[in-house]
Amino acid sequence: MSFIEKTKAVVTKYAVGELIVDLGSMTIDEHGRDLSLSIRQFPGKPPHLSFKFYSNGGYEWFAMDCTTASADQLERAVQEMRKHMA
Repeated sequence: MSFIEKTKAVVTKYAVGELIVDLGSMTIDEHGRDLSLSIRQFPGKPPHLSFKFYSNGGYEWFAMDCTTASADQLERAVQEMRKHMA
């Protein structure tokens, strides 16, 4: 791993948290906007669910606590979205 790759990995770990699980991404509308989901963790803190919306060359990022209840609710929401998009 090069110096630049190592530096990027360290900065990412402390800026948005270390990647634990990449849940994938999907296009959410006909305008090409994408949603990316992952579970990340900051050092010494509990995991969080990370949402990243890509649109028009930029992105918005936010996170919520990753509890069993929130994960179950998200799974139901994703299943419902897939039904409507199929």
